[in-house]
Amino acid sequence: MFLDRSLIDVISYLTFKQLPVPKDLTKILETPRYAPQVFLAPPWPDVFETDRERQAPFEEAEREYRHLRRAFSGLGFELIDLPKCPVKDRVRFVEERVSEAQG
Repeated sequence: MFLDRSLIDVISYLTFKQLPVPKDLTKILETPRYAPQVFLAPPWPDVFETDRERQAPFEEAEREYRHLRRAFSGLGFELIDLPKCPVKDRVRFVEERVSEAQG
């Protein structure tokens, strides 16, 4: 199963925005819930655009991405950046990495 977001993303975003993090959220992370590998989509200016849902400029997306990397790596996750390529190639990349991890 793949998740687009996790509790770690929520905590990272709250700290990125300098908002309080509820203690029950950090307590939940004491129990392992996720696979050790995390796929991250680095900011990509060629496909980035703002809209009603994504109002922040590209520079903020870059800062948030760096913040997310620190959050996940600080919790011991193996970070795998998705390549900047067409979607079908990204899918193949993920499938290959998952297959390798399963042995």
